[in-house]
Amino acid sequence: MKLLLERVRDQDLTQYKKDMQDAFQRGYEAAYGKAESVVLPEKDIDCTLKEKGAVAYKAIIGSEVVGGAVVRIDPETRHNYLDLLFVKCGMQSNGIGTNIWRALETLYPDTEVWETCTPYFEKRNIHFYVNVCGFHIVQYFHKTYPMPDTSEDFIGDGHEGMFELRKQTFFKEAVPIGPRKAAFWKKAIEGIPARAILLLQLGSMICTFGAHSIHQRVNITEGGIFVGIGIGLIIRQGGSPEAVMARWP
Repeated sequence: MKLLLERVRDQDLTQYKKDMQDAFQRGYEAAYGKAESVVLPEKDIDCTLKEKGAVAYKAIIGSEVVGGAVVRIDPETRHNYLDLLFVKCGMQSNGIGTNIWRALETLYPDTEVWETCTPYFEKRNIHFYVNVCGFHIVQYFHKTYPMPDTSEDFIGDGHEGMFELRKQTFFKEAVPIGPRKAAFWKKAIEGIPARAILLLQLGSMICTFGAHSIHQRVNITEGGIFVGIGIGLIIRQGGSPEAVMARWP
């Protein structure tokens, strides 16, 4: 049956928070054994729910709640946050987490950046976010590089630190152009040597990868060199830059 996301109602909150706490507790105890403290205190959930732009969803299959998520949405910046995501205990390894995430992406298609975090010890979560959902690790918070706004009694990371993850999406919006410009670009593209197009594409890929690489170790200048060579070939084929611009409609 299809998974659906519904907004959490006030009458759902007690059970919703309990299911979320159970899921986080089990993940922690699977790594460290029985814990005396609550890994995800109710006050932390409440603080998240009160954040500006926060929306809580419960995931339903049939008539059964199987998980949920809390997101923070900023329609102006399109930089959104996945604050909490959980699968109800006993429901794991059935693709529910993946379906929750896909449903969230469908609900907010204009998002340009998604951001979330997960504990260092949670290998299943790291696999899920990086290999399944397409996030990239951008920061590692630990004892000497603490995560901002973290309470002193926070134990959810097992004192091993947290990863901050980010997913860059590309919002596509059709921009119509006039027939004269369309004809100009069609003619211009037809006149570009194939090797120039290949170099432009290669340079663009290198620049993009460098800009979004986790450590930004790819030298973006290398991409610029390929782009420059490609543009040079285009100018050589079509004349000086001034001549090319003079043909602009």
